[in-house]
Amino acid sequence: MRRHNALRSFLALSFVGVFAGASLSASQDAPPAPQQQQQQPAAKQPTGDAAPAPQQRPRPRDRVTEVKDVFATFTTKDGGTFRVKLHVQETPTLAANFANLVRRGFFDGQPWKGHTRVTRQAGTEQPLYSLPREFGPKLDFNAGGRLAYTKVNEKTASPASGTRIFLTTKEQDRWNLDHQVFGQVVEGMDALQRIDAGATLEKVEVDGDVDALLKAFEPEVAEWNAALDAAKGSWIQREGETQKGDPNWKPMATPVQPRNSDPAAPANPANPANSANPKP
Repeated sequence: MRRHNALRSFLALSFVGVFAGASLSASQDAPPAPQQQQQQPAAKQPTGDAAPAPQQRPRPRDRVTEVKDVFATFTTKDGGTFRVKLHVQETPTLAANFANLVRRGFFDGQPWKGHTRVTRQAGTEQPLYSLPREFGPKLDFNAGGRLAYTKVNEKTASPASGTRIFLTTKEQDRWNLDHQVFGQVVEGMDALQRIDAGATLEKVEVDGDVDALLKAFEPEVAEWNAALDAAKGSWIQREGETQKGDPNWKPMATPVQPRNSDPAAPANPANPANSANPKP
C-alpha cells in the first residue's frame, strides 16, 4: 500500500514538472506583444490672424460654359460701322479684357494707328499689362476681318498686349499661332476696309452676355482696372512709330558702311571715290 502511494505521488510530481516546463518554453518562444502606440497630441488649428491660403482660379474656359454670345460694334468718325463677334468660348480671357476696355470707353476718340494695306490698329503704343496666350484650332488669319491683339515684344509666342488691338482687311496667314485672334467681323467689312490713315475711332460698344462674361473674370477685371487707373489716361496718344510686338514692326536696318569709307583713311588721288575728302 505504501509503495503504491509513493508511486502515485511520483507520477503527480513528474506531471507538474513537465507542464511547468512546457509553459515556460511557450512563453519564451511567443512573439512580443505589440506596443500600444501613444496618441499624438492634436495639431493646433491656425488662429484667426493667419493669412488664408490663396484660392486657385478656375480655368478660363471652365468659367464661360454658360456665357452666351458677345458682340462689339465699331463706329468711325465718318459714320461707318462694322460689327465683330467675340470668340468667348475659345478665348475667354482675351474677350473679357476687350469687353472691359470697351465698357471703360478706352478706345473712344482714339485715332486709328498702324494703318497699312492689311491692318487697322487702336490702343496704346506700349502695353499697360499683358494677357495669357489663348488660341483655338479655327482661329487663324486665313481670311480678313480678324480682331486680334498685338504682342508685348517681337518674339514669337510672346504674351499679348492687353491694351492694343488690330483688325485685318485681308488674309495674313504668316501671323497664325503668333498673334492671338479673339474676334471676327460679321457685318460691315467694307466699312473696315474704307478706314483711312489718321481716321478717328469714334466709339466701340459691346452687347450680348457682357455682364456674365465680366462676372466670370471679376478678379482679373480688378487687376486690369488697377493698371488702367494707374496710367491715368496716358494711353490716348497720337500716331507714333510702330513698336516691337506690332504686326507691322520691322527692325531698322543697320547702315552698311561702304568700303574704305573710314574718315581716317588717307586720300587716294588715283581713285577719288575712295578718298577721305572726295572732290564733288
